[in-house]
Amino acid sequence: MSPGLSYRSFSWSSDGKVDKSGASEVSASSIGSDVDVSNSGGIGNDWTDKVKEAWQSAVDAVTYSEQKAKEISAEMTPYAQQLLDSHPYLKNVVVPIGWTLTGTVVAWVVMPRLLRRFHKYSLQTPAALLYGGTSGERISYEKSIWGALEDPIRYAITFMAFSQIAVMVAPTTIASQYIAQAWRGAVILSFVWFLHRWKTKSEACGVAVQSILTVGGIGGVATAFAAKDVLGNVLSGLSMQFSKPFSLGDTIKAGAVEGQVVEMGLTTTSLLNAEKFPILVPNSLFSSQAIVNKSRAQWRAMVSKIPVTVDDVEKIPQISNDIKSMLKSNPNIYLGKEAPYCYLSRIESSFAELTLGCNLKQMSKNELYSTEQDILLQSVRIIKEHGARLGITSSQGYSDNAGK
Repeated sequence: MSPGLSYRSFSWSSDGKVDKSGASEVSASSIGSDVDVSNSGGIGNDWTDKVKEAWQSAVDAVTYSEQKAKEISAEMTPYAQQLLDSHPYLKNVVVPIGWTLTGTVVAWVVMPRLLRRFHKYSLQTPAALLYGGTSGERISYEKSIWGALEDPIRYAITFMAFSQIAVMVAPTTIASQYIAQAWRGAVILSFVWFLHRWKTKSEACGVAVQSILTVGGIGGVATAFAAKDVLGNVLSGLSMQFSKPFSLGDTIKAGAVEGQVVEMGLTTTSLLNAEKFPILVPNSLFSSQAIVNKSRAQWRAMVSKIPVTVDDVEKIPQISNDIKSMLKSNPNIYLGKEAPYCYLSRIESSFAELTLGCNLKQMSKNELYSTEQDILLQSVRIIKEHGARLGITSSQGYSDNAGK
């Protein structure tokens, strides 16, 4: 820059009389002597290299931090688990209550502020048109989609947080059977509540929700029919969770369906039939059918008929008393409701009939069959001990004569 400055000072001293050709020569020479145009590409490459180095340094720092965090977590996890195992009160009480308080604070303090920030940001983007705004209108938070989300999400999170108290009270039964289903029900109800609030607020903002529903009327009707079955199954599932007509492991019968309950879901229930084939039953079936829970019965009735010959009718009173005594002494017979009985119930020309009955205690199917078999064998032995013989019924006699 010094030659140019000296030339300008000379031009002022010469009263503006300057040789223009000389000025151009001086300017060109000065520029050529001070700036190296060939090095401009080198400067750009230096900046690119510096940016790449900075980016790589940032990536390395994040990777190193993540690796250190994993190492610290791996080192601290055994100590934390040991602390929880050595202090059951901390594991069973403090942790659930801590989750409850944290979830409540998030639902009632943190989450509303986040939704308001999302609303403020969305007003600056074209997304504002999706929930009632126009290019020249700024809708309030209370009438926006974020305002419609606030209460459903708030109460859903609060319910999930306080359900940890139920886990603390009954960690095995409630946690394994009902918590997941209750959470799914809470999410579904919150979503339906949000849709209702959003529809109401959108109509208040001037959005033609009714017109949209009219245009999609056919699809809406089809969706309603499909949702009717799903909603019916969900409501039936929730009803069964409260009424508890059966539990896992129970053997039930509902209409033509019979089997052992292996899984209870929010919309369906899984059974195993007698052949051990899985059966998936919609929960709405149980609301329209009578449910027989065989596993909850304290006893099961047994009634049998034994024919004897007519010639041994005089021996029947003593036989009947001995059979009743045998039934009362059987440990598998339930005596709390009614006493066992045995009496002469029928007399024909060719045979007489003894009817015996009792209530058997709740037991497995194999034990039940074995007990019934033992009772019949002991009854026949008592009949033979008194010198009586088994008779032949009329139907058996007719079939034998037809065979001859």
